[in-house]
Amino acid sequence: MKNCILLILFTYSISLSAQYTVTKDIYSFKTKEKNKKTITISKQTKKNNLDYILSVFNKSSPDYSKCKWVTTLSPKKLNDFITMLSEIKLGLTLQTDLFAIKQKNERVHVVFNDTKCTKEHKTHYFQKTCNRKLSFVINKNQINELNLAVNKEDDIKLLVKK
Repeated sequence: MKNCILLILFTYSISLSAQYTVTKDIYSFKTKEKNKKTITISKQTKKNNLDYILSVFNKSSPDYSKCKWVTTLSPKKLNDFITMLSEIKLGLTLQTDLFAIKQKNERVHVVFNDTKCTKEHKTHYFQKTCNRKLSFVINKNQINELNLAVNKEDDIKLLVKK
């Protein structure tokens, strides 16, 4: 009986240890806009699944309340996102079901469609919770650094035309 219980506990502990999640930050940067945001891209491995987590937050100020956004990207969606960021031309708008990208001057404006603030705070007294969409401005240098940081990871290969 004692051996049977030990065998069951050993088997159970092995199955629990196989269900871990590993998250590693790949690249983090701050946007250069009026409402500055900190953007972090992380690689998350859960069992045999690989996803990328885009987490964004801004600090509160007299003009803006503190918000937080988190979205999950598959390797293909991240590849599409970085490729489209790298290929954007002045005055051009690129749009997918997940995001829209538009370049004005030297700045690239990005809006994620289905991502809303997850902070669950009120925008004003007696109002609903915040539902701002994720949008940020990124410059060409940050795009190149992001491309290099993600390319260092061997999980996805990006083919970007220069």
